[in-house]
Formats: sequence, structure tokens, C-alpha cells
Amino acid sequence: MKKGIIILCINLLVISFSSCKAQLLPILNNSENKRSDLFYFDKKGTYYHRGYIGQFPINILYESIAYDKKSDNFSVEGYTVLISPKDTTGYCCVNIFLAVTLNDSIFNIRPIGKSNSSDWNPKEKNGFFSFKTKLFPNDKLFFDDGSGGGILEFKIGLLTEAVSKKK
Repeated sequence: MKKGIIILCINLLVISFSSCKAQLLPILNNSENKRSDLFYFDKKGTYYHRGYIGQFPINILYESIAYDKKSDNFSVEGYTVLISPKDTTGYCCVNIFLAVTLNDSIFNIRPIGKSNSSDWNPKEKNGFFSFKTKLFPNDKLFFDDGSGGGILEFKIGLLTEAVSKKK
């Protein structure tokens, strides 16, 4: 009898985690700022703007998002891809960072890294990225060419609201 209860509890935990994970992906996917005139300036005067990265439009495919309640960290994995969200060709070396924006200013920039190049890490495909971090409600996730060009912006801080409702 105890074994059956333990298995039931484990199954409920897995279903609960899967449900939370499934609910987080659409939140992040739907949070993209699609304004064509998107731009910001940081305190150094760097101009961050919408456009192409390496002469190509870049799209982001989020593979998984997980929340660790114990550490209060989010884990995000995905790919930067060329041209179309259905494209399977990963695009390497895209700069990834978190920041906060207000009007046309960007600040509190926290570098995450770059999407993978198979030259750096042959175990992962080009364009793969993975990071684990604490998030704050006003955080936004950015992808750019490393000098402010071609930015893509996602309101990743919305995930904190989603998990706080689950607590």
C-alpha cells in the first residue's frame, strides 16, 4: 500500500512539474517585443536596435524552461536559428544578456553568454544556449550581435509572476 502511495506522489510531482514547465514556455514565447522601431541606449551611449544579426533575421526557439523553487533559479534552454522559427539551422555566437529598460534606456545589463558554436563545444549544435539564473519581475532577455545590433527582446521577468502564483 505504501509503495502505491509513493508512486502516486511521484507521478503527481512529475505531472505538476511538467504542467508548470508547459505553462512557462508560452509565457516566454508570447512575450517578445515585436516593435519594428525597437531601440535603446545604455549609459555608455551604445545604441541597441532592431535589425539583423550577421545579415540574417534571427529567431529564438525555446526548448525548455524550468524553475527550481529551492534555489529560486530559472533554467532556460533553446536555440538561435536563422530566418524562420521552423528552421533547424542553428546560428552561433549570438550575444545573450538580461537587462531592464525604461523608455529608451537600457540598464542593469547582466551578460549570460553566447549561443554555441560547434567549434567551441562539439557536443552541442550551433545556436544552442542554456543558462540558469535568478530573475526579477522587470528583467528582459535580449539577444544581439554583441554590439547592440539586431536585438530581440523577451519579457522574461513575467516568469517570476507565473511561479509566484503557483507558490
